[in-house]
Amino acid sequence: MCFRDRDAKTGKVERVSVATGRSGAPANGRSDDPSISEDGTRIAFVSTATNLAPGKKDGTKAVYVRDLKAGTTALVSNTAKAYEVGS
Repeated sequence: MCFRDRDAKTGKVERVSVATGRSGAPANGRSDDPSISEDGTRIAFVSTATNLAPGKKDGTKAVYVRDLKAGTTALVSNTAKAYEVGS
């Protein structure tokens, strides 16, 4: 699981390795290596989950970005293409 650091104003800790939506489903795979944007609104992380974004069907690691303002999680890497046989 990846979590955003505690919000200094509210004291709230927020899980970011979730599917799109304000109460998106938690990742069904391991999530690691979070990196937060300077303004704190987007978090990039690596996950083996298959339920965070459409198009991710296998358990390979992929990079996702969670937009906290929009409540969206986007798949931003294409590991199948990156590790394509014969490329």
